[in-house]
Amino acid sequence: MHSKMHNKMHNKTNKLSTNIPFSDEESFLLGIANSASDANSASDANSASDGSNLRNIQIRRFADIFGGLLVALACFLVFQSRQTDHSGATVTAATPTSTSTSAVTINEYGDFIQQHSGSSSHQHSHSDNLQSIPSSQSKYTKFQAMGFQIYTGGAPVIITNNSTDVSQFKHNPECIHSNYGKADDFNEDDLLDHVSLTQINLWQCYLGDEDPKIDVQHRLQIMTDAVEKAHAATVEAETDKEEHILKIFIAPEFFFRGKDGAYVFETATASFTGTNSHDTDQDDECEEVCTILKGLETLVANKKYKDWLFLFGTVIVSEELPEQQSATYYNFAPLYKGYDPDVTDHYGKRFLVPKRYVSNIDFLTPVRQFNDSITKELFDTIDDLRPHKQQQSNSNRNDDAESTTVTNPFELRHKYYDQDIWYKYKDDLFGLGYTMIEYDWLVLENITFTVEVCLDHDKQTALNAYLADTVLGNPTRIPKSVETYDHKTKRHTGSVEYVKIPRHQAQLSLVSSSGMTVNPAAMALADTGTIILQDGQSSKEATMFFEAECEAFSWHFAGGSECISRAAKLTSTEIAFEYSILNRQRQIGIWDDLYDDNDTTWKQHIRGVFTTERYEPKITIYVPKEIAKV
Repeated sequence: MHSKMHNKMHNKTNKLSTNIPFSDEESFLLGIANSASDANSASDANSASDGSNLRNIQIRRFADIFGGLLVALACFLVFQSRQTDHSGATVTAATPTSTSTSAVTINEYGDFIQQHSGSSSHQHSHSDNLQSIPSSQSKYTKFQAMGFQIYTGGAPVIITNNSTDVSQFKHNPECIHSNYGKADDFNEDDLLDHVSLTQINLWQCYLGDEDPKIDVQHRLQIMTDAVEKAHAATVEAETDKEEHILKIFIAPEFFFRGKDGAYVFETATASFTGTNSHDTDQDDECEEVCTILKGLETLVANKKYKDWLFLFGTVIVSEELPEQQSATYYNFAPLYKGYDPDVTDHYGKRFLVPKRYVSNIDFLTPVRQFNDSITKELFDTIDDLRPHKQQQSNSNRNDDAESTTVTNPFELRHKYYDQDIWYKYKDDLFGLGYTMIEYDWLVLENITFTVEVCLDHDKQTALNAYLADTVLGNPTRIPKSVETYDHKTKRHTGSVEYVKIPRHQAQLSLVSSSGMTVNPAAMALADTGTIILQDGQSSKEATMFFEAECEAFSWHFAGGSECISRAAKLTSTEIAFEYSILNRQRQIGIWDDLYDDNDTTWKQHIRGVFTTERYEPKITIYVPKEIAKV
């Protein structure tokens, strides 16, 4: 009886494996079960034919039953593998829209799956048509880093011409009609009895157009020019058609900030989504931040950027709170995956990365916050730089010009940037297709990233999030971009899942900064992973050096554009990390010949929103490199 039962199951399995295509793993499981079953049946027959004793027959029968159970187990495992993908994440296919509602479910592995319902032309009722790309694989095997080097700090109030002779100093005409202040936190003890070159360099001004909308459009044009120049360089190098290479473009912190040090708005919804609608065609209904986001969205929605990832520096925003006579401050980085709008949609490709920590160099401390005797002592040696004359110049533009400059939040003892807006308007941002990256971790194109802004990297926010999550038993969920293909509509659709932070750490880390370098102690990289940093102050070549600190030697890094890989080393005698700087392919100017000092065309393009007194903007292009395997 057992032998007949097994033969029926065996025949059924063979029929199943003949008519339905199985993966290699599934065929392997069924093959083991069938082989074990065949061997047991043959052994049982031989035992019966040669007159073996009853005990041997019972043993063979037991083995026969075991073979049948193996077949059943194999079928069960095949069924399970068909229900979940390789990483255990259930496939989701619905697409969010501005009228969608969201719901969160949890799969058997504890991962949060964000699904959407509501009216949507992209939403499909026939889930059988949807096919997910295996979550354990990425189509990208290499990346190519490109850093947009442009000075995003304040313009110098005084031009020293690299001299210590006060008679050679002159006023920077860029600052004549601008509000100025002191970089770094104010400390009266720093004021010396004589003119200090260091102190003079710390006095700077914000640049920007009087009309914030014109200011935003000017900055968007500069960003567009830089992106197009970077793309032209990949075309010339013939890497633009290499679909297995992810091109990564990074701009520095503070790229979008305006003449007052921040774009000031009365309500968050007006700034982010416009007065009525984010999708309105009326420009006067879309405020500064809304205009920035729409401009960047349009830029990346292009077939030629479908294999690109963009970190567009940061946007500085301040929200007025009249009742409390104070303000809130926000500093966030827009992150986009480029795409072909004829093939897929934008869902799962737009992200916002809020900065957590306020640095002492993030804002200028306005002149109004200083004692008159302090500014007088510093500027009286140069007649035309006296504060009262600067105030007179400002008054020609605005009777209360100085009051429009945002107060330095560091002076107000703000340790952190405000976060309320991200939670209060999270649904609004989600309706626009944006996902907030709360813990600096992201899975995109099946590649694990960390994304940090300046001081957050130095404060180890991504690494600490990973460590804290481990200690707490992995409760943290991070966004994962998912693409599905609909065979019926012949289009891809995007969505976002929420999954655990991968234990292998980040394959790629991105940092947008201004006045900072890579911190080895803050890296949260997988073995042979790479960190890419673009700074908005230094323009020097990337270097690494071994330096003594606290009676111990450690690695330090410097440079404006940095691309550094780290490999782990663990032996019975040594536990260490080994670092290497990725070689750059070349550096190019955006509007003219970078190496022709007489060609100053670039100044015409940035004048008014970025200072021309520092260095010419450029693109640093690195050679393609393998993405760390995990």
